[in-house]
Amino acid sequence: MANTLSEKSKSSMITRIITGVVLVAVALPAGILGGWFVFVLLLFLALVGSHELLEVPGPKKFSLPIRIITYTYVLLLMLSFFIKPWANGSLDAWFMLDVNKYGSITPMFFLVPILLTLVYFFSLFFIAIRSEKVELADVTFLVVTETFMTYGFLGMLFLRYFPNATGFFGNPVSANWFSLYYQSHDLAQNWSSSILIFALCFGTWFADIGAYFVGVLFGKHKMNERISPNKTWEGFIGGCLFSYLFFFGGVALFEFVFDMPLVPGLLQFGHSEVLANMNILGGNAWVFLVLIGLLLPFIGNLGGFLFSLIKRHYGIKDYGKIFPGHGGVIDRFDSVLANSLSTGLLLLMMSFGFNMIA
Repeated sequence: MANTLSEKSKSSMITRIITGVVLVAVALPAGILGGWFVFVLLLFLALVGSHELLEVPGPKKFSLPIRIITYTYVLLLMLSFFIKPWANGSLDAWFMLDVNKYGSITPMFFLVPILLTLVYFFSLFFIAIRSEKVELADVTFLVVTETFMTYGFLGMLFLRYFPNATGFFGNPVSANWFSLYYQSHDLAQNWSSSILIFALCFGTWFADIGAYFVGVLFGKHKMNERISPNKTWEGFIGGCLFSYLFFFGGVALFEFVFDMPLVPGLLQFGHSEVLANMNILGGNAWVFLVLIGLLLPFIGNLGGFLFSLIKRHYGIKDYGKIFPGHGGVIDRFDSVLANSLSTGLLLLMMSFGFNMIA
């Protein structure tokens, strides 16, 4: 039996729907166009999210030096995405799908971001030693949340251009095939190179949408009332169904109707000659595809609970108000950040054949 909706619930639903439509209207063109459009959008979201996290313990908790250091850290961490193209003498290298020209990522690529994180940690730790107003818990909170958030947005940026940046498609077995595939389909900077990040985002958001509507209409059993009082098991199951329907349905539509696999040769329903030639799963790329799709609502919920736990700890309702009906950047992107980070790492390991050393 469906729950009875109050006027407040109906108004909240309408507000959330309108905000969601506006958000998609802004994000969709940026993601399709790629290049600086998507980078500037993600950088803006990261800086706003950084501000929201700095405000969590209170508007006067963190001093100006800490805020400057934090904003600088987030900015530099986002810009570290371009270290490789700058070194290669072309700022637009990441905005092109040309493996043969720009090469591929190696594990050493992560040295700069790791060094930035260490500098950020030790800078805050030094301030905590010198100032009685800054405690170790404050340093831990900022380093963990700001780093997780920024790496999540970096994951989104990485997935927008995957697989041109990976070792998998730098492999001689697959590089030529991949280049020929993209040249024959004219996808070098085409909108279709954004299918992966859109599939992840909408797969995650549809899990949230399904969980919200099913939870409001049919939710009876709370998942964890202490951390997230509005989430129910009925909503979670509904969210999973919504996510799987959109993700797998959308991926199948693009692959079988438009001949655009999610990631050609790595994430697709059909047999992969590339994986077969590399002796990986006998060419059964669908295993990777199903694995990533099935994990979306689970990891997304973990991300949601993580940031809900932080809100309960500090006694706040939302991280911000930039998205009416949804809250702030963190409120809206918490699940996406968790999924983009985990999916990016998983795909990176896959692309190296799970061999991150050789």
